[in-house]
Amino acid sequence: MPDIESTLELVLLLKAKRDDEEVLMANYQLSEVVSARARVTCNGTVCLWLGANVMVEYRVEEAIEMLQTNLAKAAEKLTETDEDLGHLKDQITTLEVNMARTFNFNVKLQRQAKGGAKGTAPAKGGTKQAAIEAK
Repeated sequence: MPDIESTLELVLLLKAKRDDEEVLMANYQLSEVVSARARVTCNGTVCLWLGANVMVEYRVEEAIEMLQTNLAKAAEKLTETDEDLGHLKDQITTLEVNMARTFNFNVKLQRQAKGGAKGTAPAKGGTKQAAIEAK
């Protein structure tokens, strides 16, 4: 979303400069240590980098409309993803609670089996030391 927002701001700036018939002075990076200054005049079209080695030329108005549409869709997807993430967190919590209950039940069954085999049930504490002290 930040890329879409910054691109939209730049296209709106180019449109404003075109309407005022001003020249935009821009600094751009050629490499990590070399930058250049350019005069940008808007002739009514902009080229947008769509990714995957695709660049498309749009009229300024079409570019603004497309970027606003994409920004709205991205915001919708972000809220949808946040809701899904909240649901997943709830499911993880439920799973962890159920795993703990299953483990505790298994421990209880093992203690009962050990107690039944020896003929004595473990004491309230459930440890061998507590069972010895109870005798």
